[in-house]
Amino acid sequence: MGRLQKLLMPERREGSSTAAIADMPGLEACIVCSGHDLRSHLPGLARCHACGMVSAESDISDADVEQLYGADYFHGSEYLDYIAEQESLRLNFRHRIRTLRQIVPDLAARDLFEIGCAYGFFLDEVRSSVRSASGIDISLDATRYARDVLNVAAVQGDYLAFDAPNRFGIATMWDTVEHLKRPDLTSDDAYADGTLPFLAKRGLVNVDRDKLIAALPLIRERAQSWDDAAAALDYVFREPPVYDEKAVRKFLTTDATSRLADFRGLLAKTEPFDAPTIERDATAWLSRENLQLKDVAQAARVALTGRSASPPLFDVAALLGKERCLARLDRALETAQR
Repeated sequence: MGRLQKLLMPERREGSSTAAIADMPGLEACIVCSGHDLRSHLPGLARCHACGMVSAESDISDADVEQLYGADYFHGSEYLDYIAEQESLRLNFRHRIRTLRQIVPDLAARDLFEIGCAYGFFLDEVRSSVRSASGIDISLDATRYARDVLNVAAVQGDYLAFDAPNRFGIATMWDTVEHLKRPDLTSDDAYADGTLPFLAKRGLVNVDRDKLIAALPLIRERAQSWDDAAAALDYVFREPPVYDEKAVRKFLTTDATSRLADFRGLLAKTEPFDAPTIERDATAWLSRENLQLKDVAQAARVALTGRSASPPLFDVAALLGKERCLARLDRALETAQR
């Protein structure tokens, strides 16, 4: 049994060969298709009946991950000899490059970034087909080989915490999804720890940790990195929020001031100031005025977040709190009347 299996698979439990998903509380849905028909025939592992993806229920610490993908992972633990197998690996990568050319016709003009680049064989193969090729991998031994032997741009580290020097035109993740930890297995505390340094880079320091954790459910589904999370949360901690000028011109108009003022009055009276109550009061007000939510939502969204796109409006309002909402709506009304 390989070290990955030993790390993932718990001690065999009596009768676990046909375990239902209820016996594996760490798995709620398939990480690929979100299907819930997960069937277990081996302890600690479940196969999605819809797409066939096999997942492990166990969480793995960051320290365990770094230890797992050491030199012996590629030389005896999981692979017999990864470097010795490079010709077959390279052949497979060449097929994938041909597929990439079909999917991305302007591939030669793209900067490519590979997540999980291992020893750099794909980067070595693809670099003549793209404008630039670089990658990242958790394995120190693998990335050292990629740089020193193949002379490709590979860095060692966690891609979620990677501060990319520039934007990339294409990102690849070959044979990687089965190695990824499920996002929902990252605790809120760990997610907050990862996001805080990126908020600090945006000038947002002394962030209220409780407020940050309360905000996470609004952004976790869409954020693909700590940097994405920090960008999505900027308006929560920046006072006042930065206005998107295009959104301001489009939605904070003189025609919007009357309804925006009425919405402010509604929020001023709402108690308790939580999302269900705000939604209840707003729905009743809209019904009385023969309005739809869209008639006020976009202007209110720009007022509260500075943006034309955000998580659900009532959730945002509840997160910010009444005092901050009223102050931001006042600012928006002043802006709209100029």
